[in-house]
This record gives sequence, structure tokens and C-alpha cells, in this order.
Amino acid sequence: MRSLKAGLLAVAASASLAAALPTTATAATPRAGQYCKNADIGKTATYKGRRVKCVREGSHARWRYR
Repeated sequence: MRSLKAGLLAVAASASLAAALPTTATAATPRAGQYCKNADIGKTATYKGRRVKCVREGSHARWRYR
């Protein structure tokens, strides 16, 4: 019983710690200047609190601040 209580306490502590940590950007987060898919042209997203939009530039598409 004692090990069960210790295990539950450890799980509760790690869950609260994970909730308190900030989330990080994933690889899917569009950044200004990066290429974007042709299917994404016209779409907007947020990067570091600023809006970015996928726009066509010549023969390719890039994420740009808007």
C-alpha cells in the first residue's frame, strides 16, 4: 500500500509539472520566410504573436508577415 501511495504521488507531481512548463513550437509551426505548400497559399497562422500568411512569390510560396 505504501508503494502505491508513493507511485500516485509521483504521477500527480509529474502531471502538475508538465502542465506548468511552457509549450515549444513544433516543426509544423510556420515561420516567416519559410517555404509553404501551394495548398497553403492564402492561409494565415501565428508565429511569435505575429500573423504570417502564405503568399505566392514568383514560382514558389513563402510565409510572410501580414
